[in-house]
This record gives sequence, C-alpha cells and structure tokens, in this order.
Amino acid sequence: MVEVNCETDFVARNDKFQSLLGLVAQAALDADPSAVDPTTSELSADGIAAVKVPSGMSINEAVADVAGTVRENMQFRRAFLLHTTGVVGSYLHTSPSPGLGRIGAMVALEAADGSSLDGEGGEKVRDLGKKLAMHVVAAKPQFLDRHSVTPEALEAEKKMLTEQAAATGKPANIIEKMVMGRMGKYYEEFCLLDQKYVMDDGKSISAVVK
Repeated sequence: MVEVNCETDFVARNDKFQSLLGLVAQAALDADPSAVDPTTSELSADGIAAVKVPSGMSINEAVADVAGTVRENMQFRRAFLLHTTGVVGSYLHTSPSPGLGRIGAMVALEAADGSSLDGEGGEKVRDLGKKLAMHVVAAKPQFLDRHSVTPEALEAEKKMLTEQAAATGKPANIIEKMVMGRMGKYYEEFCLLDQKYVMDDGKSISAVVK
C-alpha cells in the first residue's frame, strides 16, 4: 500500500495521477524485503530510493514528473509491504477508482496453528479481514496490542494521567490505582485488539478473531 498526496480531487481523478499510483505501488512491491521495518511493515527511505519505475526513474522522480505535467504539487509520503503466510483483507474509503482510495487499511490474518487458509474457510477469513480493515479505517488504532505500545507513548500517557490524578489531591496509592484504571481506557482506544468492534460493540477485536 502506497500513499501519494495531491492537492485537489480533480487531480486525484486524473488518469496520469492514477497511473502513477499503479507504477509506484508496483515499484514498492519490487523493493528489497530487508528494507521493510518488521514492526511497522513500512518501507524505509533507503528502500524507496533504491526502487525504480519502468521508465528508470526513482519513485520521487516519477512523482515530480507527473506533478510538473498536471501542474499541481504532489508528494510520495510512504509505502507499506505486508508479508504473510495467511490472507490479507483490505478496505479503501472514498475510492475514485478500483484499487485507489483516500483512506485505506490492510489486515493480515494467519491461522494460529499455521494451517492453510485455502478453501471455504479461507473465504470466511478473507471476509473477516475486509471487515477488520473497515474497522481500522473507522477506529484508527495506533498499535496492534498493549505490547506494541511504544515506550515513548506509554510514558507520555502515564505522565499526563498521573498529573491529572495528582490534581485531585488524593493519596499516592489512590493516584496509582486511578492511573492504572485510566490506562485500560487508553488501551481500549488505541490498541486494535482491545478496541470494541465497530460492527458489534459488545465484542472486542481480540474476541472477534478467536
């Protein structure tokens, strides 16, 4: 999945811009797998610089070339490569053309026991993957689970919650309990597996995928 930004809907619907996106996406697929961050699946700047579109230009050069043709600023922002032994579900929101969208998400699902997801069972998993991708677009999780929260994000949130709790004037042991309780709300808001499923808020995402 690649992100290329332009300024207007008019250009977003332009054939040259849409063709560019296809070239950029294919170039990203050809990138060296070692250039992909194993945690975020994002292609590194060096990995991006190394790949070429069919004309021989780099991704950034190809974007600049089309920008000059349509006379509008545009920018290649980022690319993600998702490798899995399972299935990938995807969703594109506000799609001007097949395979393109203003907002998009991809979700990889694998069998816990490593078994194949082909056949009828695989179709059900692919359907679930698409629904989960729709959930991601709607709920905007920042992390997969609690263990994925970065130390920086965790520290910043705990600091803010501690300051808020301290302002109540309660004892330190009560403040600690308040912070722990509010951290649970933080995980429910920003961690995918802790979030309430948008299509059935009586279930968490972790319950849906079991």
